[in-house]
Amino acid sequence: MEHAKNRPDNIALTDENSELTWMQLHNTVVNVAKKIAPVLSVGKEKRVAVFFDGSAEMVIAILAVQLAGGAYIPLEPKIPDVRIDAIFDASSPALMLTDGKNRQACEAIAARLAVPLAVIDAQSSQPVTELQGYSAAGDALPSLTPQMPAVVFFTSGSTGKPKGVELSHIGYQRWFEGVQELMAVKPDDRVALTTNHSFDLSLGEIVLSLVSGAALYVPSQTVVRDPFSLLPWLDRHSITIWQSVPSLMRQILHFFPQSDALRTLRIMMFCGEPLEVSLVAKFREAFTHTSAQPLNLYGPVEASVQVSWCWAYEYLHSALTVVPLGKPLKHAQIQLVDFGEGSQEIQVSGEHLALRYLDEEKTRQAFIDHDPSRPRYYRTGDIGALNDNGDIEYRGRVDDQVKINGYRIELSEIEKNITAHFAASDACVIPVLTEDRYELAAFVVAENHDSKALRRTLAETLPVYMLPRRVFFLDALPLTSNGKRDKVRLKTEYLS
Repeated sequence: MEHAKNRPDNIALTDENSELTWMQLHNTVVNVAKKIAPVLSVGKEKRVAVFFDGSAEMVIAILAVQLAGGAYIPLEPKIPDVRIDAIFDASSPALMLTDGKNRQACEAIAARLAVPLAVIDAQSSQPVTELQGYSAAGDALPSLTPQMPAVVFFTSGSTGKPKGVELSHIGYQRWFEGVQELMAVKPDDRVALTTNHSFDLSLGEIVLSLVSGAALYVPSQTVVRDPFSLLPWLDRHSITIWQSVPSLMRQILHFFPQSDALRTLRIMMFCGEPLEVSLVAKFREAFTHTSAQPLNLYGPVEASVQVSWCWAYEYLHSALTVVPLGKPLKHAQIQLVDFGEGSQEIQVSGEHLALRYLDEEKTRQAFIDHDPSRPRYYRTGDIGALNDNGDIEYRGRVDDQVKINGYRIELSEIEKNITAHFAASDACVIPVLTEDRYELAAFVVAENHDSKALRRTLAETLPVYMLPRRVFFLDALPLTSNGKRDKVRLKTEYLS
């Protein structure tokens, strides 16, 4: 870390319990990396499961795993054991890392799955406070290359199980170069890490701050989930760069229609979901004392965070409902390719693309490397169109994938879990826009009409954000004339 040499006493990382300078962060990360490197030197897959809430220890764990030559697998503490088992089965991590807060839960997982465990404490002079299942011998660190795996993110999968995608270091380096050209992040900036670490956008926040030399501020999950706490936290720490999904901003504006908050904010990054022009207008009306510029960013996890950008205020007075995805960042090549019925699919190419899915068949289907006329490209499944300004506009999906609070969800994964675990003969899940957020509604054909029992059953296999909030039990799902589920009729009759 060159920042440890150039500004050793500047603050690099802080949370509610810790404050580390660049030199302290450097020494701590190196210390942890040397402790875990011996485990990663054995075996083919050099992966580490990191089991944390938002904290300084979480950031240290992520950096240390990568410095030790491994790829980290983020795990949320609240996800069901069945899902953790599926992730471990697909990714075969060699080690687990956690902190004191989550140690007890991790001990049970590590024992059940026979995986070594290490516990990190950022405030200790010896940050790896416990080693279980292995001994740390030696202090050598491997040489890193740009194409080495850096992280494996798991998203919703259409097969009914989570889907792992493996990304490289070069992908995030190229992304940083692209957004840095727009944002010019400097050492005196303060970046908020408010995104859950299981969400790919979180690594963007980490890279944006630490590569540019800015300070990274990590709030507790209690703060992140509470609009009444989040805005004061942002102001108290004079945050200059903040990233949010539009659905979170909708909730915030519901409670703060007028506010003098965000005085120090200079860039408001919106991502993860379509950004409505009306929301941008409300943001401007609500925060009258901020000079923050809203930046709409788009990109699938398979392309390393984001691939396109658009300054949202440019479309504030347009006739559009949704802010365009915009133009490609300098590292990305985007093509609109005819998909049928007048639609065009957004396809992305460049060295920032993911290395692969952990499922070889999915890799072959989504990452195309046998087209002699084009370099390797990724089929996003998003439909787009080019407007007169040269900006790409979002026009929907080629499948049933949706995003709720920024999380990518395959509706078929929920449906398959309903039929597999609730003895249902059929199920259909639909996203519904309520007053300030999207939620899921499930239509289920089953003998058991207990909606609470259905949610309890799904909670054993799915994370909270994938649980339907509304459940309707039907004798049969209505069908269109060509035999497909009539979702328009379901919305009209039950959700209007």
